Amino acid sequence: MAEKDDSDYAKFVSDLNIPEAQKRLEEKVTQPACPFCGTNDWRTESSPPDVLLGIASPTFVMKDPRSYFGPAPSIPTISVSCGNCGFIRQHNVSILTGRAK
Repeated sequence: MAEKDDSDYAKFVSDLNIPEAQKRLEEKVTQPACPFCGTNDWRTESSPPDVLLGIASPTFVMKDPRSYFGPAPSIPTISVSCGNCGFIRQHNVSILTGRAK
């Protein structure tokens, strides 16, 4: 099995325009209290090197696990976790950037 080409992945993530999606998320969502614990301590999920830049890392929700001929189709999201209880909410990147059809 061939290893993932990092340059292809980097282009794919760049094309998602996560910084724009993150900006729109911050504009549209007023940081409501967590529906489970009531605190207002939301943390955007990120991993290196994005965390150093303050940019969310994309997460993916699998649309169909029955993938026979390649990767499963998925929805790119930004994940935000409650800093108190760990509840995770996800926001669709394509809707945030206006690319949803």
